[in-house]
Amino acid sequence: MRHALIMGCAAVLLLSHYAQACEKRSVNLRAEEMSKRIVTRTPIVPQANVARIAGSIELFLEIDADGKPSCISVVRGHPILTSAAVSSVKDWRFRPYRVKGKPVTYSGSLVIHAKDFADGYPQQ
Repeated sequence: MRHALIMGCAAVLLLSHYAQACEKRSVNLRAEEMSKRIVTRTPIVPQANVARIAGSIELFLEIDADGKPSCISVVRGHPILTSAAVSSVKDWRFRPYRVKGKPVTYSGSLVIHAKDFADGYPQQ
């Protein structure tokens, strides 16, 4: 239990470095649409496996015209899970969203379940 508490505090400090307040863009996608736009992902390996933390997290992402996350905000989730997810998702790539043929910045929520962490994120 003590180890989980220490890891949680460390996770909050790490998370505050990466997460920031994201703005909703004119193109705002639902969670299902966001998960379908994932092109490449790195595995999410939190200390939660050691601490036996379960649950899900929700992130709000802003994706730039090149398909890279430019902003990641935590909506909900355990600090250990969210810090691992934010660390990984910042390296993910998404399919650009196009308006009249031009790639634009877009935003939306992404829900990740703890059971999916060991495998990265479910493949589409």
